[in-house]
Amino acid sequence: MKWESGGERGTRYFSLASSSFFRFSSAHPSAAWALPLRDPAAFDGRSFFAHTKQLPAYAAPVFVRLAPQADLTSTFKLRKLDLQREGYDPGRVHDPLFVRDEGARAYVALTQESLGKLGLPPFEEDPRA
Repeated sequence: MKWESGGERGTRYFSLASSSFFRFSSAHPSAAWALPLRDPAAFDGRSFFAHTKQLPAYAAPVFVRLAPQADLTSTFKLRKLDLQREGYDPGRVHDPLFVRDEGARAYVALTQESLGKLGLPPFEEDPRA
């Protein structure tokens, strides 16, 4: 993973491989990132937090979910509705889920206790979904 700067307005690119780029500028960044991780046990919440400090505050992910593979539709689009319904409820999400903890300067495992400690309300499904 690396950062590259360029463009007239200081656009930054987040690169995972030579053909995979995420673009950040004054526009809104993508709300969902997919990062390949071969071994979920290798996820280091402290290192990932340090790496995201390079991002503008609004672009740093609040939650990180480690899924073995992306759940895709037949046209290779991310199946977002299921993700939205599960939200960040530790009782619904069966994949490892982490939350950004500014005090610990790390992404920590998401539990009911960590939600309370961070002042995040329990997840409530949107009735429109």
